[in-house]
Amino acid sequence: MTRLTPILITLFCFIVTPVFTRHIVGGDIKYTCVSSNSDQQTTTFAVSFTMYRDVLGGGANYDLNAQFGIYRKSPGGSDWTFVQAVVANPTNIANIPLNDPCVTVPPNIRTERGSYNFNVTLPWGENIYQIAYQRCCRNNTINNIFNPGTTGAVFSVEITPEAIRNCNNSPVFKKLPPIILCNNRPIMFDHGTTDMEGDSVVYEFCNPLSSGGNMPGDDCFSIVPAPFKCLPPYPEVSFVPPYTSFEPMGGNPIVNINASTGMITGTPNVQGQYVVGICIREYRNGKLLTSTRRDFQFNVLNCNGITFDQNYLLCENDSLRINEVTYTQPGTYTQNFITESGCDSVVVIKINPLKNSESLITKTICFPENYTFFEMILTQSGTYTKILENSAGCDSTVILKLLVNQPTENTLHYSLCDGEILEINGESFSQSGVYSQKLVNSNGCDSILTLIIRTGTSLTSRQYYSLCNAGSFEVNNVVYNSPGVFVQNLNSQSGCDSTLIVNILPCQQDIIYDFQLCDAKTPQQGMNYEEFVPRYLSSLSCGTISASNIEREQPQENKHSCTLGHESSLSMCVSVSNTCIPEEATQKPVVFGFRASPVSGSYIKWNHLVFHHNAPLNYNWINGATGPNNYPTKIRIRIYKNDALVFAQQDIPTNNTWKKEKLDLYENPDYVLQEGDSVRVELLPYCTVGNTSTVSVWDVDNLSLFFSCEEKENRIIGGKLLTNVDSDELFTIKRYQGNKVLKLETTDNFFLFPKNDPLKNYIITGLSHQEPSKEVSTFDLVLIQKHILGIETFSNPFQFIAADVNRDGKINSADLVIMRKVILGVYENFPDNTSWRLIPRTSVFETQHPLKWSDEMLILPGYENLQEIDFIPIKTGDVSGALNIEFSKSE
Repeated sequence: MTRLTPILITLFCFIVTPVFTRHIVGGDIKYTCVSSNSDQQTTTFAVSFTMYRDVLGGGANYDLNAQFGIYRKSPGGSDWTFVQAVVANPTNIANIPLNDPCVTVPPNIRTERGSYNFNVTLPWGENIYQIAYQRCCRNNTINNIFNPGTTGAVFSVEITPEAIRNCNNSPVFKKLPPIILCNNRPIMFDHGTTDMEGDSVVYEFCNPLSSGGNMPGDDCFSIVPAPFKCLPPYPEVSFVPPYTSFEPMGGNPIVNINASTGMITGTPNVQGQYVVGICIREYRNGKLLTSTRRDFQFNVLNCNGITFDQNYLLCENDSLRINEVTYTQPGTYTQNFITESGCDSVVVIKINPLKNSESLITKTICFPENYTFFEMILTQSGTYTKILENSAGCDSTVILKLLVNQPTENTLHYSLCDGEILEINGESFSQSGVYSQKLVNSNGCDSILTLIIRTGTSLTSRQYYSLCNAGSFEVNNVVYNSPGVFVQNLNSQSGCDSTLIVNILPCQQDIIYDFQLCDAKTPQQGMNYEEFVPRYLSSLSCGTISASNIEREQPQENKHSCTLGHESSLSMCVSVSNTCIPEEATQKPVVFGFRASPVSGSYIKWNHLVFHHNAPLNYNWINGATGPNNYPTKIRIRIYKNDALVFAQQDIPTNNTWKKEKLDLYENPDYVLQEGDSVRVELLPYCTVGNTSTVSVWDVDNLSLFFSCEEKENRIIGGKLLTNVDSDELFTIKRYQGNKVLKLETTDNFFLFPKNDPLKNYIITGLSHQEPSKEVSTFDLVLIQKHILGIETFSNPFQFIAADVNRDGKINSADLVIMRKVILGVYENFPDNTSWRLIPRTSVFETQHPLKWSDEMLILPGYENLQEIDFIPIKTGDVSGALNIEFSKSE
């Protein structure tokens, strides 16, 4: 904002205090071309020298027959040669009037000027000519040079060959130098020149020259040195520090000259007299023509009444406009004015800063809301400003930072399997469908949560493949050639797990009966089966198998012998019943058994039973007889698990040569063995061919058992309520897995979750909302009141849980208020509690105070079945009943 501020100018007359003496004040030389003679190759110039001096001092008169020296030098040279002396007399001597109506000049200050004029003819050539006038002395009161009273002056001009040939005219100063400068008053003096040919002129402050002194005679130390005795170059005057030829007057700002215009500006700030040298150089087409050195004395005086002050206040980031001048920063400034009388006047403008005020508003809204900010109705985030005016008249900026938050929308997909319930944001969902919840997000705006729920049953199927049957298998375009358990996740429309578990079983022969130790050379040895021990070829990572010897019951009647076995090994030979009804067989079967001991979390799986058998046409005993064999035509296989028949196959045909028999058991869950499972296998040959031979035998060799390991994929979780309650009391037991919950209800104090992933965490809790006021009476109120007052504190920790009816972890009057309202029927339920709380047995005494006991039982991953997740029911408000609960940590 620009403020227009007028200034009232008061007329003052400037009163100058006199301090001067006398002598040379200054001077300069100029020339004009009179004529040029090409025949003689000379040019004649009219030379004019103007000298300024003190009138009242009585010294430094205008000399009659003044001598001007003419000198020359070659280009690039430093030595000057005296050519001639030209004599001239002063003319046009006159006072310099000080026609400043605003300054009253003291009577002892008068400055006079006079001129010396003469012609000089200079030859063309390559020499540079200098015209110089030497004279002593200067005023003794000059401040900026040493020994001014005995220091003379030299006024000179140099004319180059270019100027001579071209009949040049030197530049002419426009104005006389000012006689008086006011201290602390800005000056702006045009010290520029005019040039007839329009040549360019360069200006600079330079060092004044010195020649002459106060000695008699005509040498270089005399008042008027003889030109032929005192040749250039002349010595420069010596400035008193801090003054220099470039800063001859100091000042603030420094008095200086513009090199292009000759304008002298600045503000002298010390009263005194100052010698200033001004050098000008004239150029044409880049070639130097003339060098002129003007030497002048400036008088700086204290002028009374030239300034006055004006004070202003400026607001931050504002501007002031005073008499057509704009100010944007605080500080002290000056303006020069011409009064109505035409006198100069200086006003000192002092601008002091004022701070703008600023306020910040932060606002958050939710789309599509809007916010009104003064006249603006805003709907988008951003920073908005409004500029007002405060009490000081400065800007008062109101800044609004507006944040427009968007409502959020999220969609969550859930699959509820096997009766699970989804609990989210206080709502329960159990049916398929699309549901919507309107919530508040972290920004305070609407948050629309869409729940897409599908329900179904999780399906898990398993396929077994044994590498004993093939070297590789392809299942759903996936090829498997190494043992292991592989999972294929199949698409399920309900979103519940549809998993195919592919078990590639190793072809690992774990136990073998190879009969190599068969030793039945005598009938007595044929009744002994001790040599038929199992041989363990490998060990299982998931447990151990303990196998028995192969034997026959009643070995005295059911003997064995040894014969040549499969692939030239030894085998066992046993007698056979003639009957074709295996149940009527009199000969006992070949039997063996084993017991499984898997590690925790694993099963041992029996995959194959493999053996070789032979019903030879002729028997051939080792170290014994040989002859025709009434061989069996069939065999029967029976398998018992834990004394229960699980497999039976009869009428298996025999062969008159060695035959391999292989049972694949891996797809039957009966052969998935747990800790302590026992297995018994019976091999019975029967139904002889019916020839005339009296010998009926059957050979068996290389009986092998193949096993593998299998991890448990389920665990059972269950438990009971440890305190007897009414049989009709309905309790709800919940199993949480994240947001999903599976509920079951019990009235017999037992609960069971039969299907649980052993790799997942679960939380088990229990509660009941039935009949909140049941067992709650005014007697319980009295017990709580006595406890609060310290008259009779609780003696049973379960009383604390019963008394904390609002579940805030404290027993106080708030619990009493709620209990009264429940007893009176004002409340149908406890507002912040359930009718019954179930405390896990493992939570009891975990912390010192019962109010910190947890209602939740955390089930960590594991394969063990957990069927002792027991809870203690506590009726909310029934403090007297809780007194009778007996329980110890070891229970």
